[in-house]
Amino acid sequence: MTSTEDSIDSVLSITVAPENETKQLDRYIASSIMFIVGICGIIANISAIRVVWRFKIFRNCFGYLLILHASTNTVVLCSFVFWAVPITLLDESLARSVLGFKIGQIMMGCYYATFYAQLAKAFNRLFAIANPIMFRRWFSNENVKFILLVVVIFGLIHGTLYFLPGCNFYYNTEYLEWDYDETSCYDVMAIYVDLIVNCSIIGITMFIDSWTLFLIVKYGLLKGKISEEVRFFIQAFATSILYSVSVISDQVLYYLNSDKWYGFMTATFAWEICHTIDGGNLTDYSASDYDYQEEEEFSRSEQYIGVAVIIVIGVCGLTANIAAIIIVCKSKNLWNCFGRLLILHASANTLILCVFVFWAAPITLFNNSLSRSTLDFKIGQVVMVFYYITFYVQLFKAINRFIAIFSPIIYRRLFSRDNITFILLVVVTFGLIHGALYFIPGCNLYYDTQYLGWDYSYTPCYDVMAIYIDLIIGCSIIGLTMLIDTCTLCLIIKNGLFNRKNNRDVKFFIQTFSASILYTVMVISEQVLSYLNSNKWYGFVTATFAWEMCHTIDG
Repeated sequence: MTSTEDSIDSVLSITVAPENETKQLDRYIASSIMFIVGICGIIANISAIRVVWRFKIFRNCFGYLLILHASTNTVVLCSFVFWAVPITLLDESLARSVLGFKIGQIMMGCYYATFYAQLAKAFNRLFAIANPIMFRRWFSNENVKFILLVVVIFGLIHGTLYFLPGCNFYYNTEYLEWDYDETSCYDVMAIYVDLIVNCSIIGITMFIDSWTLFLIVKYGLLKGKISEEVRFFIQAFATSILYSVSVISDQVLYYLNSDKWYGFMTATFAWEICHTIDGGNLTDYSASDYDYQEEEEFSRSEQYIGVAVIIVIGVCGLTANIAAIIIVCKSKNLWNCFGRLLILHASANTLILCVFVFWAAPITLFNNSLSRSTLDFKIGQVVMVFYYITFYVQLFKAINRFIAIFSPIIYRRLFSRDNITFILLVVVTFGLIHGALYFIPGCNLYYDTQYLGWDYSYTPCYDVMAIYIDLIIGCSIIGLTMLIDTCTLCLIIKNGLFNRKNNRDVKFFIQTFSASILYTVMVISEQVLSYLNSNKWYGFVTATFAWEMCHTIDG
């Protein structure tokens, strides 16, 4: 008997390690998929908000519903990218924590807000096709706030059910999917709320869309040139089909096989890809079809005020960044790779702020004709090189802090003094490659003195640079940086490093994480918020001011 037990123990000792290794590999693969799909989805939905807001044709109830829809999609995808991925990789104990439950509750509120937004869009399209007179009365601009409020309230009411004691919803790192606590509330939430109510909303939405489609066919609205109302319906109907497929996958197909990867693909992946494709569907509008929202020009007196703001912030930022360079150079604790990255970061900040103070301000005051000149284009190109150097420096600082906390031995080898020059060269090279795209003929960035902001020349290159380079690649770098910082934060919490005094690596991380948050806010302000209002001062504050202030506070 003993020999048999010993033999079994020996077999288990051989097989346990490979099983654990396989589980860890599965988590790496699943996390990579969630991160890639999630980042693509966040970018797609942010792009959707920008695209919808920039056209006059969407200054109506349907357009605002699209923005609400894209916004809630973004929050849901952020839960995958900045919560599910880090805890899967680093700290499983956070999954069933109070924070894990709260994130699950907030996410479900936003998730159901997308369903009610889709239902409201279906009603909107039905009335637009069936009775245009009633449509203009019910969905007028005066009623937009009320309709959006109703959609949000329904989403909140639906989401508050997950705040009931015991009805906890969390990301399960073992099964790589969102799940409920095994309580008495489980059956009620899974069957009556998720299945019945969920399917009812989608069923009603599909019924309304089918009715609208019947009317469109009956009236022959698909023949000849397709009207705007019909095009809007096609977008809404495509989204309804997408959500129907997602619900069928999550509520039916998921239960047909017990394989873990089958479950991951039909639940987690299907859910995430739905919100990602939805964002891409929302951006399916081209500049050739609709007119841009017109912007106001600044008067001469207003230009003086704007220039004064630029100079004051710029001078403060130059002082802060130069002081930072001096302090880092004198501090022996920063005679390392992290310290050299700080110096490169502050130097790039300084050069960017010099352009604001010694170029943008003077040409606005004294010589507007220099705006859009060859010199202005060249200065804009140089600015973008250093702008993206700050992004890549921030990314490498995040990697530096992660490895310092994760494995000090690997850190000392990779970020040794012998490798400092190479690392700095890589960062600068990435910035130069990224910035070199602005040297392509026609892809000009310049300071526009009429609008007190940096802008592109309206050439065929505009959409490529504004969307694919500025928005997609820029957001990807910041998203990856925030993910790495979140993973580092999980490791610090897991190892209890905040409780230790005089931990230099943790202090350096706090500095890095603060800068990452600052850059994230700046990107959101520039790429999203600046498009939400055509007021000239609003545009100045959310674009020019936000950009300059970011480099000033960073210093």
